[in-house]
Amino acid sequence: MEATTTNTPQDIILRYGILGGLISIIYGMLSNLLGLSNPGSGMGMVALGTIISLGIYAGFLVVAVKKHREEDLKGYITFKRAFSVAFFTALIMGIMSSLFQMIYINFIDPSFIDSALEYSREIMENMGLNEEQMEEAMARSRDAYKPVRFLISAIIGTSFLGALTSLVVAGVLNRKAPEGFADNEL
Repeated sequence: MEATTTNTPQDIILRYGILGGLISIIYGMLSNLLGLSNPGSGMGMVALGTIISLGIYAGFLVVAVKKHREEDLKGYITFKRAFSVAFFTALIMGIMSSLFQMIYINFIDPSFIDSALEYSREIMENMGLNEEQMEEAMARSRDAYKPVRFLISAIIGTSFLGALTSLVVAGVLNRKAPEGFADNEL
């Protein structure tokens, strides 16, 4: 009799969440070094960096759900389970990359904040805002980069993005088991 190993959803979530988080951190470091995430590089570069980042993010969610569905659930997975695997994988990735970004912009490269704020000032000037309005907006923006506030905002943002992306992934990858397939077999 051949022994088979099955992963729990938690195994898959941890494995792909941590791996995806590490890949996101490596990509984040590269994009910071190459200027893909620096607003001063122009919106085209930032957009390209964002698209690549979202591709990595979504790719890990798809792989996690497919791996769990194919290897552990005999090729079938409910929408709820697919969503859960994708969402919690996204949450781990989001927390890891948010922690890295907070450390990067506040401790490794604090000039990143100044560059982002300067770019924001240029946009506000082009919009015709007066000096008082710009200073008020700049003060709010600078506060948003404070470590704890930034981390909380980033985790909330990645949770929201994770939920939306997980809905799509679960919608595409769920596969209903045929009639007569006992739930306990999944």
